[in-house]
Amino acid sequence: MAFRATNTGKESLNIGSSFIDPAIFNPNTASDAGGVALIDAPNNKKYLVLLDSAKNCICSKQLGSTSVDVGQSTVLFAEFPAPGPRPRQCR
Repeated sequence: MAFRATNTGKESLNIGSSFIDPAIFNPNTASDAGGVALIDAPNNKKYLVLLDSAKNCICSKQLGSTSVDVGQSTVLFAEFPAPGPRPRQCR
């Protein structure tokens, strides 16, 4: 999934560690987007970013020096598992 981070503040914003996952914090990957989650509110589910075999997120990396100027955006990505089937309504 691609998503856009937009700076609506009044000064340039460094997004280096804004999206890390503290549960899998690794100083070597402390500037990735591994803490982003996909929320499926109607089905009450939260999908976490997929990890590779070394437990690194499949997501935007090396964000440490990424700055977003006022009014500007940057596009990031994170890979999520396929959502499960939608439950059928019972009558």
